[in-house]
Amino acid sequence: MPVVTRPAAAGGPDREVHSHTFVGVDLDFSLPSEHNPQFELVTDLLNNALTVQFGTPYDSLVSNIIAGNSLIIPVTVTSLTAHSIPSGVSFAREAWLEVLVIDNENDTLYQSGVVSDTTSLDISDPDLLLFTSYLIDSADDTTGSVTDVSSIINNSLMAYSDRYKIYEVKIPTNITGEIKIHARMRFRSFRPDILRASHKNLLENLQIF
Repeated sequence: MPVVTRPAAAGGPDREVHSHTFVGVDLDFSLPSEHNPQFELVTDLLNNALTVQFGTPYDSLVSNIIAGNSLIIPVTVTSLTAHSIPSGVSFAREAWLEVLVIDNENDTLYQSGVVSDTTSLDISDPDLLLFTSYLIDSADDTTGSVTDVSSIINNSLMAYSDRYKIYEVKIPTNITGEIKIHARMRFRSFRPDILRASHKNLLENLQIF
């Protein structure tokens, strides 16, 4: 309960009081994100939820690569929160690692997890590191209906845990100069296909953090 400065009662003087705000990740989709009163609080919450670093306890990122060879990119994602990522209705949420490798001319050599706000993730991508969960019905099929659930596959990032991922990128033989690697975690509180099916008018305000 962080300390804030505000009146403790309506019409009273400013004083130091404890904030009673409990921030979650859901926003009001009837408003653009930047107009939502919770937007900055949710942004701060997610920015402090985990870290992304190059390297694992077993592999390091090299500083040089020979053209024509394969570039190995080891990444560690570390949870800094006591909740799973995602938590709550985790089957409707998505947290994933976006990786982009570009050459000296800003041409894309490799990408995984690169989408727009309303684009569905390519879950057929074998390199996609996706944190979510899946509801399974009695026929062992995935379902979006919580009343039909028989079991759940939980692929969330557990509290205070690490997840390691190795990417392998074939470097062209004719390349020279610098290679840039961008990696960041991305999150959205609802999968776009869920909103598209039942609340299409709210899709335009779906935010990727």
